[in-house]
Amino acid sequence: MRILIPLFFCCLACGSTTKTTEKPLLAKAEIRFLADQNELRGDLQLFRGDSIKNSAPLELPAGTTAFLGSVMTATELPQGQRWRTEMRADFPVDMRFTFPKSAADLDDRYTLPVRLSPPLIDSLPNVLNKEKSLRFTAGTEPLSAPENIVVFFEPLDRKLSPRRIVIAGPTASEKVTIPATAMLDIPTGEHYVYFVKQKLDRDTIDNGQLLGATQISYHTRSKKVVVE
Repeated sequence: MRILIPLFFCCLACGSTTKTTEKPLLAKAEIRFLADQNELRGDLQLFRGDSIKNSAPLELPAGTTAFLGSVMTATELPQGQRWRTEMRADFPVDMRFTFPKSAADLDDRYTLPVRLSPPLIDSLPNVLNKEKSLRFTAGTEPLSAPENIVVFFEPLDRKLSPRRIVIAGPTASEKVTIPATAMLDIPTGEHYVYFVKQKLDRDTIDNGQLLGATQISYHTRSKKVVVE
């Protein structure tokens, strides 16, 4: 059973200093990709206000928001509309949400760009020595400051508990190191290992009229390894 660990962020909780007669538009988005199923999901919520705590949901008619050009479907939640799109697709490094700037003019639109390079599970060796540091290529690009990779170990022996190791950015290159001290807690034996690469994208667009926060998570397929 996979463990999902959401990132909780507060970048939209900070007040905007933009001097304008209209409150900023706040976009709170989430993207999740499951590599073993090629399942991509985008969620979007829109608010008008100085902060999430001091804002009102932006209500829009059906068919007016999109993720990667695919029209999103709205669900009414207590905190307002949540827009969602789900699709089967290869992971696109560059993604985008598009939506109206206001309900008064649906043709005047914003684009919220998002980018994440995928992690590489195949670069992980098949046999891991817990008494030695582990260095491997985690992706095609170095990890940036708002990125991390969580390495999950799920023992085939169900009597043992899953473990996880967090590799935090930034890194100097695409190669990362798990120190031997971090491996000491991993039980010996066979494990299914998978990566969850996470990023928090923050954007200020149109002179502060759009404040965006996007949480992205890429879940690799599992790979069987032996820990010695």
